[in-house]
Amino acid sequence: MTNRLTLRYFACTDIWNKFCELHYSLFQLTCDEYSTILSSNIELLEDILLKKDQVINEIASLEQVRYGLIQEIETEFAISFDRASSLIDFFESKIPNEKSEKHLQKYNLLLIDLINQLKDQNKKNQAVLNKTIKSLAELREAAQGIKSFTVYNAKGTSQRVTSPSDRG
Repeated sequence: MTNRLTLRYFACTDIWNKFCELHYSLFQLTCDEYSTILSSNIELLEDILLKKDQVINEIASLEQVRYGLIQEIETEFAISFDRASSLIDFFESKIPNEKSEKHLQKYNLLLIDLINQLKDQNKKNQAVLNKTIKSLAELREAAQGIKSFTVYNAKGTSQRVTSPSDRG
């Protein structure tokens, strides 16, 4: 039983390591996406988005492997894990290596940090895209001769009002 548990432990550690590598790659691509959006290089942006999709698909595949492994552990040892920390606690109580070295716990903390960095970078990318879309809309309206105004209602929410310009 100890050998099987040790194999399961190292399999989990390997999966978390791969998750960290893939999320780091995704973070790098997301940063590249940001700089490419700023440089308006659409062809390069398309390539980056394709690469991001590939990495996301790899993460999804690895997630299926992780799920299957955890199901096997739960079945084999008659235990249920509701979150990663309970899995880590289980291994710490059974595997001396995890109790002293905390490999799985360190990978899990790194993964959480990478995911938070990804969220922050995605917010920055979205903000730049929103500004770009707004600027393009304003350019289009100016070219069509439409004037835009922002008005506020009694509740304080803004509303955009457009009217054709006077071309007299």
